[in-house]
Formats: sequence, C-alpha cells, structure tokens
Amino acid sequence: MTLELNAEQRKLLLQGIQWMRSRARLTPMDPTDDVLENRATELHKLDGLAQILNGEEAVQETTA
Repeated sequence: MTLELNAEQRKLLLQGIQWMRSRARLTPMDPTDDVLENRATELHKLDGLAQILNGEEAVQETTA
C-alpha cells in the first residue's frame, strides 16, 4: 500500500506516534511478564511506523 503525505501530514503523524509511545511508556501497569511483553510489542510497532514515515526500512522480527 502506498500513501502520499505532504510534510505537514507526515509531521502530524509522527507527533501522534510520539504521543502514543509516551503514553505506552508512562501508563502505570503491573510489571508482569505479559504486561511488559505487550508494552514492548506496542512500542516496537510504533517504532516501525515512525521508521516508515521517516523513509527508513522498518525492522521486522521473525517468529520461528
């Protein structure tokens, strides 16, 4: 899928992703293994989206 964005749209999306990353990091949660894994997964997905918007190739993990 290809999406054409102008500079302002790209900037707004990156700001939204940054806000979501901050929310994920700062939301109080019990430090159980499941919670920490879910938080790490969410942050990884957000980082991948930011990389795509920055013109970088997103790093994808493979599962065996």
